[in-house]
Amino acid sequence: MFTSNHRKNGFTLLELLLVLVIWSVLFLLIVPISFSYLEKQQEKHFFEMFAFDVLYIQNLSTTTKEYVQLNIYEDRYIIRTGHRGQILFIRNVPADWNIQTKVLQTISFDDKGRIRTPGNFVIETKQNVYTIVFPFGKGRYHIVEQ
Repeated sequence: MFTSNHRKNGFTLLELLLVLVIWSVLFLLIVPISFSYLEKQQEKHFFEMFAFDVLYIQNLSTTTKEYVQLNIYEDRYIIRTGHRGQILFIRNVPADWNIQTKVLQTISFDDKGRIRTPGNFVIETKQNVYTIVFPFGKGRYHIVEQ
């Protein structure tokens, strides 16, 4: 009698297809989660930078007694100093965002750190709508998520 201990190594086509289906399902679930995470991080970074810029113009207004303003446009905001409007910073808003400046277009503080013109404006992102409110007094501002 002839006996063979010969074993075939490898995977069958069915096993390979099963693994490919599992990887495809995992990939389809992970990609949208990562895009929404990136968008949330982009929002977080923008609002942190905006907070630093508002604090910067408030501090600059109180320490130098110079007129400093933050001008808000639909696609960016610009920080200017002096009455001639020398540009310090230009911050662009992400391309798919929209800023609505119906009430508040310029943010500036007096020499005591109080806002000159209180008001609000709206930022629309892909996922959320935020209202940024600048009330009377020394408080900087607060964000209302709608």
